[in-house]
Amino acid sequence: MFDLDSVHTELLFNAHIDEFHVVDKDMLFGELSKGNFTDFHRTRASVYFLAKTRRVKFLPETFVVESGFCLSGKVRIGSRVETVRFNVAKILFEASGVKEGFTSWEHWATEVMSGWDVSGASNLPVDEIYRRFSSIDFELSSGAYLYIDCKLLQGAKGGELKARTVVNPVQLAHMFDWDVFDDIEVLYIGKSKGSVLNRTLNHNKWGAITSAVREDEMVLVYFLNISHSPIAKMVPHQMLRVVGSMTDDELDRDAVSVITEAALIKHFFKEKGFNEKIVNQPIEEVAMVKEILVDRGYTGVLVAVQLEGPLGVLGTDFTGHHNHHVARYTLQQL
Repeated sequence: MFDLDSVHTELLFNAHIDEFHVVDKDMLFGELSKGNFTDFHRTRASVYFLAKTRRVKFLPETFVVESGFCLSGKVRIGSRVETVRFNVAKILFEASGVKEGFTSWEHWATEVMSGWDVSGASNLPVDEIYRRFSSIDFELSSGAYLYIDCKLLQGAKGGELKARTVVNPVQLAHMFDWDVFDDIEVLYIGKSKGSVLNRTLNHNKWGAITSAVREDEMVLVYFLNISHSPIAKMVPHQMLRVVGSMTDDELDRDAVSVITEAALIKHFFKEKGFNEKIVNQPIEEVAMVKEILVDRGYTGVLVAVQLEGPLGVLGTDFTGHHNHHVARYTLQQL
C-alpha cells in the first residue's frame, strides 16, 4: 500500500486543532445572534465541544468609557468580582469587513471619528472625543449584554444615533483574554459533515444539557477546525518525525472529523454521559477508524488539543482541566 523505507516504520494518523471560536450557547439563538457568525462557524469548523462553566455576568453600572476607545468595569462569577477591560474599536474593526482599506484599527477609528462635527472639540484626540460622547446604555444593558451608545458604530453607520454596539462576556473574554473563568467542563463532543453552526442550533441534546446545568452556570459552544498532517512516521524508541511528501487521499474532511471526534470522546470521557457512543467502544471498532485506518495499515492515532487563552483551559474530572490534551492510541491490527 504505502512505500515505506523501513519495516520498523509505523503509520500514524496525526491531527490537531488549529483554530477555535467560543460562544455562549444563548448567543446561538435570538436577534442578537444575527451577524455574529462567519464562514468559520458555518463551513470551516467540523468538530465541536459543548461545555459548561460558572456564568460570567456584567455589572453594567460599574462600566465607564476610558481613553484609547476602551471600556472598563466589573464582572461577577459566582461570589467573585473581577475587573475587566476591552477595546471597542478593535471589536468593531474586526467586524467591519473593510480591514483591507486601513493599516490598523487606529487608522480606521480615526477615519470614522473624523466624520463627526463636534463643536469646540476639533483639537481633541479622536479617542477623547469618543470618550466624551459615548456611554453605556444602562436601560438596555444587563448581566448578559452591554449596550454601548457608541459613536464609532454610529459614525460607521452614517450618523445613525439609535445604533448600539452590543457585547457579551464570553465574546470579550475570548478576544481580550479575560482570565476570569472557573473550571470549564467538556460535556459533549460532536462533529458535522456540513455546518457545525446548523448542527448546534438544532442539537437534540439541548434539553438534557439545559436541564443538567445550574442557574449560575452557562453552556459554551466551541467551534473547532481540525488540521491533519500527511502520514507521520513513528519509529519505536525514536523521535516522531512528519513526512511532508506523503499523502492519503482517503483522509478527507469527513474522515478526519469522525476519527478526531472518536479519539477525543475516548480521551475526555471514562463513562457514558451526554456522549453515549464510542465512550466504551474500542477505538478500532469505530467504523471510520477500522475502514480508513486499521484496514489500511495505520498503527496509531494522535490528536492534540492545545488551545490558547483562558477559554482554552478545559477538561473533565477524568482528564483534569488544562490547555493541552493529547489523545494517543495504538491501533491493534485486527
